[in-house]
Amino acid sequence: MTRTNLTGANLTGANLRAAKLSWADMSWADLHSAVLKGADLTGADLSNADLTGADLTNTVLINVIWNNTVCSDGQLSDDTGGACDG
Repeated sequence: MTRTNLTGANLTGANLRAAKLSWADMSWADLHSAVLKGADLTGADLSNADLTGADLTNTVLINVIWNNTVCSDGQLSDDTGGACDG
């Protein structure tokens, strides 16, 4: 799913364990409680995405675009230094 357009997708509770989502456009996506454990999100655009309760354990988060993203702990990326640390 590299370079996939998932803009605005409802991925609530989705099992994306070890998914290859590098350079995917996931802006405005609802990833509430999604399992992203071990996924590769290198270069993914998570602008305005909701990751509340998502499992980001061992997720590759290199060069991710964090812009007004709701982090897994419910905080906004803009309020936590510009990123969600997983």
